[in-house]
Order: sequence, then C-alpha cells, then structure tokens
Amino acid sequence: MSYISSREITEDGVSFLFCESEGAEGVWKEVEEMLKLYPELVESYKKLNKRIKSFSVEKLKKPKAMPYTYISLIENCLDENHNNAALDLLESFQSEYYYPPKDHIRKMMDFITDLTLDKNTGSKSYKVLQHTLHATGSIAFEAIWSFEENDLEDFWPIGYDNFWMFIKARFNSAMNTKDDQSERMLMFLEQVVNIFEIDMQIKQENFSSSILIRIIPKSVGKLRGNPKVIIDSLLTPFYSEEVSMETIRLSQRLFDQIIILSYAGYICNDSLTNEVYLQINKLGSSMMTLFLQTLLSNKFRCQLLNIALLDSDFKELKKKPVMKKLIRSPLSLEKIAKLYFYSMPYCRNLTESDAIWRHMFFLNSILQSYINTKTLSQGKIIYHGFEEEEIEMITGDLIITRVKELKKWIKKKKIEKDLKTRTEFLLDMIDTDVKEMSSIF
Repeated sequence: MSYISSREITEDGVSFLFCESEGAEGVWKEVEEMLKLYPELVESYKKLNKRIKSFSVEKLKKPKAMPYTYISLIENCLDENHNNAALDLLESFQSEYYYPPKDHIRKMMDFITDLTLDKNTGSKSYKVLQHTLHATGSIAFEAIWSFEENDLEDFWPIGYDNFWMFIKARFNSAMNTKDDQSERMLMFLEQVVNIFEIDMQIKQENFSSSILIRIIPKSVGKLRGNPKVIIDSLLTPFYSEEVSMETIRLSQRLFDQIIILSYAGYICNDSLTNEVYLQINKLGSSMMTLFLQTLLSNKFRCQLLNIALLDSDFKELKKKPVMKKLIRSPLSLEKIAKLYFYSMPYCRNLTESDAIWRHMFFLNSILQSYINTKTLSQGKIIYHGFEEEEIEMITGDLIITRVKELKKWIKKKKIEKDLKTRTEFLLDMIDTDVKEMSSIF
C-alpha cells in the first residue's frame, strides 16, 4: 500500500510525505513530482483529509466502552419500548466519550427505517448515531457487519448475509417508496456512508483494518479482484429515471471509498475499472452520462473514458504508424489531443445525433478530468504534473484548431437541433478550458 502520510506547505511550495508501504519511512516529494507520478494518491489524500463538520481526527478523544450499569439502564428502557428514553440516555453518555455496544448501534439503525415507529424516533436515532460517530470515531461501528463470520445469528439484520445485497435493497426502497419511507431510507444510507468516510479518515495509513475492506468479497490472495456484486449494488439508483440526486450522491460517495481502496492497492484497480465500464454500458445513455458526471474521482473517470474512447472510429488514423503507437500507449494529454480529438464516433445502437453528442461529451469530460487529475490549486497558485510534450498540447494550437474544425463539421451535419446546440456548447467549453489552462504556463 503506497500512500501520502502528510503534507507541508511553505514559501517554496507544497510537498508530500510519500510512503511506499505501511510502516515504511516516508520520503518528502515535491507536489509536481507527485502529480506526475502518483496523481491518484494526491486525489485520495485530499479526500481523506477534507473537513467534516463536527469531526476531527486530531481532536478525537480516546473512546471508552460503555459500562455495564449504563448498558443495563438502556436495555431496560428498550425492553419496555421506551425508545425515546433509551435514546436520551445514549445521547447523555456521549459527553463521557462512552460508545454503545453493537446491539444498541444496530437497534438505533433499525429505528431509522422502522415504519411502525414515528418519524421523530427515526430522526432522533440518526442524530444520536451521528453524535456517537463524531465523538468516539468509528470504533462503535466496527462489529455491526460481520459477514465473514460463521455464526449466522451474528448477521445484521437477520436474513442478510451479504452487505451489498442489503445496500441494494435499501437503495431500491429509497427510490420505490412514499416520501416518508424514502426519506428514512436516505437517512439510513447517509449514516452508513458517514461511517465509512470517517473510518477511512481515521485509518488512512492502515486500510487493512478498515470496516469497508472487511465486507468486500475476497478473491485469491489479499487483493480483492471480484467487484461485480459491489458495482451491481451501487449502480442500482442509475436504473431509475426518477431517482433523486441525493440518492445518486450517496451512491457515488460510497463508491468513492471503493475507488480509494483500489488506489491504495487493496482492490484490483483494473478489475474494478473493467467491471464498472461493463456495467455502465448496460445503462441508458442519459444515466450513463449522469454516472460519469457525478463520479467523484477525476482519475477514475479518465480510466473509464479512456476505455470508452478506444471504441471510437480510428479508420483513417490507423494508417499512420505513430497513431497505432498512441492507441496502445497509456493515457496522456498527447493521446487525448492527437488521437481522441481526431477520432470519429461509432453510431452502433445510437442515432447519429446521439452518437455525435456522446462522443463530444466524452472528449470534453476526459480533457477536463485529465487536467484536474494533473493539477492542484493552493491559494492562487496552480501546481501541475504535466510532461513537456503535454504542455505543448496546451500552449500550442492543436486542440483549439481541432475544435474549430469540429464546429464546422457539426454545423454541416443533419442532427437534432437540441443536440446540435448542446454539442456546440461542449466544444465551447473545451475551447475555454484549454485557453484558461494555457495561461498558467
């Protein structure tokens, strides 16, 4: 597991402490080198150290297991169905940094989705769980999901022996129920995502002890390489045209934690990329676009679009030996500018109008995402990790000239008026992005 353990900002610039493995002595590297060689680790470090309201790893007090006398008081209330009284006790004990046992955590999470209880009980449970998470960290949630154990009675809830199928069911409930039920399911999913995000922040230098890694299906060896069931679960919201953006955001936030684990070397990144690409191609065109737009990782978006654009029409380009070499080369700004921008869309199952718009969307997205992956803003200064050949792609007129050619080509095409307008807008965005980027060199 390679990771960044610290960042230093001085008058001379930004540096990262790069560690090649857990427990290894770190080496300070300048931001430009890190963006050039390990942009995915820079991206992960930013996410794992973002501010979370009411929570700070640095200020986290050492939590203590709740004493039995306190547990007994709460259980007496629960046995008598005095749920609000039990929640009041659980909340009051947070001031002493006592974390509840897993049975109480599970009970509160059940309260959120239990439609036989009033809405206030569900909301109050959510608030107590949030307070527990922020006050004592993720330790209280460590043993909630124990799906690798043999004791079926220890599963939560009873009958669910697969966390990802359980989450898939919750996403379906959030989309297919009435407003109150949907709101409760979203509250529950929000709590689950919050647990993983905070746990990953706390354990960012040792993901092997994270809660999330324990519920990812194992394959041969330590590396997880079978993400099919995970992706199937997280793509559930994208199969509904009426899904709320809040549901989409929760799905993407959870998926982003999976991506971070893949960049840390715990999940096979190639397997993850290929499985996601395979499954998003089963979505409708608009939902595939929405998935790519809402994806939280610029680096991962680049990986998906690189596969998608390799499926373009290179018939004319393949006549040149240098282009054949570019097709097989890793993704770079040179590959984007010289190969992808000069490729043509395949229509296949799409109308010509849809195929052209989709191709231009891919071009715009991969260019934006690649630039974002290779740059880092610190105040008014923008650092970058571009190679010299890539800088030439930005400061030269290759992309700008090609955009002008594409605009003329589109004007002559007999495509739907709305799609033509949207396609021209995408090309204008590309033109603006390249000109803005060239100003930093």
